[in-house]
Amino acid sequence: MIIAPRTEANILDTNIDQVENGIAVYDNDTAYNTKDTVQVNGDTNRLYEAIQDVPANDANADPVVDVNPTTGIGTYWFDRGATNYKRAFDELGSSKCSNADSIYYKFQISDIDTLMIAGVENVATVRVVVTNNSTDEVMLDVTEDLTLRDVYDWADWTYAPLEFKKSYFKLLPIIYDATLEIYLDNTGLTVEVGHIAYGRSLNYGLTLINPAPTSSMRGITSKRRDKFGNIITRRKARYKRMKITCIIDSIAIDIIEERLNNLADKPAIFVGDARDGGYRALLLYGELKDHEMPISVSKTQYQLQVEGYL
Repeated sequence: MIIAPRTEANILDTNIDQVENGIAVYDNDTAYNTKDTVQVNGDTNRLYEAIQDVPANDANADPVVDVNPTTGIGTYWFDRGATNYKRAFDELGSSKCSNADSIYYKFQISDIDTLMIAGVENVATVRVVVTNNSTDEVMLDVTEDLTLRDVYDWADWTYAPLEFKKSYFKLLPIIYDATLEIYLDNTGLTVEVGHIAYGRSLNYGLTLINPAPTSSMRGITSKRRDKFGNIITRRKARYKRMKITCIIDSIAIDIIEERLNNLADKPAIFVGDARDGGYRALLLYGELKDHEMPISVSKTQYQLQVEGYL
């Protein structure tokens, strides 16, 4: 079992526009109506929805009213999450970064060995390139086909709809000063990605097969009755959960416990099976929900429960 806490993304280049189309850029001198949505770019790169009518900024008002979205949250504005430019790095949002034909990002990285791309839609191929900045040597350049199609006979090949894998995972060469480039491509379609995360992994022990690890999907669905007694079901997002039991030498209990405590409320990549060609079902990007560690003298088994982001 390895866990890689997410490293903050340092974006050097991308083909995603920083200003999202169709949404007004916030202007301090403009008044807004309830439910108007604006974007704030620069270091913020977030969307805000007005929860009441917002007056224009008036420096002569007494007292001065703070109407800026970045500081007036809760009074005038509701934070709707990151813009398209930063949406793949916003674990609190449930929408996805999208672009026609391809998505490209280039990052500055250092001492990174784990990459996960989650929630991809309509991605036919993913290419990952790692370049050593000090020597300009390409240390890794791999392309993987993400098409997924069960073909049993000519009818499946001819008529079965083409599907695509939803995630990608790769162990990277560790380099002190490097760039990481990611290409997600499928010409003719709108490519989407939910999360791009990378970090430096740490070992948390061996994953046991007895008790068996579990991978499950949970749906957030609400039901209510209308005034006529009819049941109305509202289907919302789904998220993944994993339950894994690990075994460690008891001498490492304090170290593992400290690491787990430090993971609280932090996004991370959880890899239950780190073997080449291991089970992708035991792969998740999310947060540690809880852990339980009964302490033994020689070997200690402990259980992790983790939940993925929407």
